[in-house]
Amino acid sequence: MKHILDLIAVLLFVPSVFAAEYPNELEGFKLYAKFCSGLEPMKSTVADVKKVLGNPMEDKSGKFVLWFEKDGWQILVYIYPDNGEYPSHLAGKVVESIDFVSVKPVSFAAIKFPKAFNKAAYQHEEEYYDAYGLAYKVYTSSIAYAVGRHGTPTYRSRGDLNRVSYRAAPHQVIQMQQFMIREMKKDAAESKPKNAALTFDTYSGYFVSNKFKPDAAESSLVISDQEQFDKVFGVAFVMGDKSHRLPKDAFKSLMVVAAIKRGSAVVEYKVEGVTETKGVVELRYTTTEKKSDTATFACPLIVSIPKGQYKAIQFVENGKMTKKLDLGKDGGNKNTVQIRRIDKSKVDIQVTIEHQFPAAKAPVVLSIGQQTTNVSRFAKNKLNTLTFTMTAEDFAKTKDGDPIIVQYTPASQGQWDFGKLDKCKVEE
Repeated sequence: MKHILDLIAVLLFVPSVFAAEYPNELEGFKLYAKFCSGLEPMKSTVADVKKVLGNPMEDKSGKFVLWFEKDGWQILVYIYPDNGEYPSHLAGKVVESIDFVSVKPVSFAAIKFPKAFNKAAYQHEEEYYDAYGLAYKVYTSSIAYAVGRHGTPTYRSRGDLNRVSYRAAPHQVIQMQQFMIREMKKDAAESKPKNAALTFDTYSGYFVSNKFKPDAAESSLVISDQEQFDKVFGVAFVMGDKSHRLPKDAFKSLMVVAAIKRGSAVVEYKVEGVTETKGVVELRYTTTEKKSDTATFACPLIVSIPKGQYKAIQFVENGKMTKKLDLGKDGGNKNTVQIRRIDKSKVDIQVTIEHQFPAAKAPVVLSIGQQTTNVSRFAKNKLNTLTFTMTAEDFAKTKDGDPIIVQYTPASQGQWDFGKLDKCKVEE
């Protein structure tokens, strides 16, 4: 990790023409030169911002956004969030980006962007960006827009400017992310125990559904959500019931590993331990049987472990491996999404896939319905997890049922589906 901090220190404190200048500003929209000259994303601090722009508007600013209004422009200075995913000298102190939003509609329909700009097309806007970190976002459809978080909604038409963003140069961000990926791999290899013990719990008071593989002598399975669990197991109530059952909302943080034995014997299980080695989970347990001549039984072993990006689950019964489930082929981990409201101005959307996101020299974009964001960062020591930040204003325009998709631009370099938005699950 020391190498990562060293690299970031170099990026922050060594002067760079890419960080200090935006030579491709359009005529009539040289906002950086007019308002923010001297401020540098990925380098300037909150104190630097106040020296250049003065004190922010307290009633509109948030924990990680400083809000200014000058000459018909909202100036939103975003600060790297203090959420444990950035080094201490970045988090809560250093500028991530500077955005300009016009109070009144500004038409870009007739603007012809020079060759210095590339274009990325999203569901409701187009982004024109250069190699210096400058980006112009233009609406491609009419949309309701509130000026300020509590302002009266107005309308932006097709071709109107969404915002102008001044960020760190893309090559700097890509170089830092690629370096961090390499160093995180090294750190993970050096620090991870060869055979790490996992916390686990066992549960009782459930019966096996007679609709789940009733003719199979044995079953081994991995369950990642309540709906799947309820298709396999039901609750068995008896007088004086003291069974230990799964807690409510268990599948938010846990997954279930289960074994089932069917036949003319009551099977009792005893778990010896659960370990993980290089992504492979090993569940070790012993069994004892009590034969019956008059009845048949379906006896389950139900064990919970923390959710994780595991490659496989091995079942070791009485010292012998009886089954290995390759996750992804036998009902294992799915792509997951977690949404958390940081403050009044930002929402974090954390997405996790089974394997790591590939390193690509292309923007990675998250879309929720018609709203998109390309502001992202890797989670600490997790190459398969990206956290996107969306403005609270844009997130408010999303609706339940909107598809959540992450993709590189172009999508041929990678695309992942994270289901549909459920705002009831947003963490406050």
